[in-house]
Amino acid sequence: MDIIREYYPESQIYAYISSNRVNLRDEVIPIYNYNNIFQRNYYAAFISNPTFLHVSTAIDCAKNNINLFIEKPLSHSLESVIYLRDKVDQNNLISYVAYNLRFHPILQYLKDLITKEKPYYFKSTCSSYLPNWRPSQDYRTSYSSDGSKGGGVVLDVSHEIDYINWFNEIKSMKMKIGKVSNLEINSEDVADIQVKCKDFEGLIHLDYFSRVAERTIKLYFEDKNVYANLIENKVTIVNHDRTETIDFESACLDLSYRQQIKYFFNCVNDGKNPMNSLSESLPLFEKIIKAKESAEIYGKY
Repeated sequence: MDIIREYYPESQIYAYISSNRVNLRDEVIPIYNYNNIFQRNYYAAFISNPTFLHVSTAIDCAKNNINLFIEKPLSHSLESVIYLRDKVDQNNLISYVAYNLRFHPILQYLKDLITKEKPYYFKSTCSSYLPNWRPSQDYRTSYSSDGSKGGGVVLDVSHEIDYINWFNEIKSMKMKIGKVSNLEINSEDVADIQVKCKDFEGLIHLDYFSRVAERTIKLYFEDKNVYANLIENKVTIVNHDRTETIDFESACLDLSYRQQIKYFFNCVNDGKNPMNSLSESLPLFEKIIKAKESAEIYGKY
């Protein structure tokens, strides 16, 4: 909100909400009836409703010539995504699929490193405990718990897939997914994904059931190992005779969100197509959906 005010001090900010029990900041004007949304002209729409509603909402916005900031993941299926892309292109709109970790200083450091020298293998891990995500909400009622609404770790925690593809284009992936914990959800709670990139390969592990949070990347080079911890905000480089640790003390998720929104508005203002536009993001999204559909299955799922 503050960033929007920074760019557009005189702007009016509207929010469509399905319940009057949601608390909004005083300067935000609520809209309770979806049919009333498009009675005004808007500069940009931030689509952050449940995943399974992203595409239909984005299509309505694109038909009304509104630039699009779409929270990840793009959708829960391939249905209508090509139509959405074509409508965006037809109306010359700016579109961006939001993966804020691209703006995390550690990941930017690693991307720069990988452009200079290629690892031969990587391991990327994101482990968390779903009931802790939204403490004020019963996790069993959230869309994260419902695979038909885009829940499940493959899409819900797809940052890891996105940033690996950002580092080095993913050519193929194979998944093993399942429901193995006692969490009361109707979606996969674990995924192990074998990935082949253009210049190297590796493994991505995602889960919903770890009570010890972990978000790490390990890169294996010929002359060193690089270990990045996005929770501790540290990168450790291990050579044959020494170990070096770099602290990214100022790194935080809030900063990455702010930098991402600034980037989006800069692209809109300049009429510049952003990275991870709809057209750019679709090939990877298609690979994710197809790999999930053909995945090997763990346990009870």
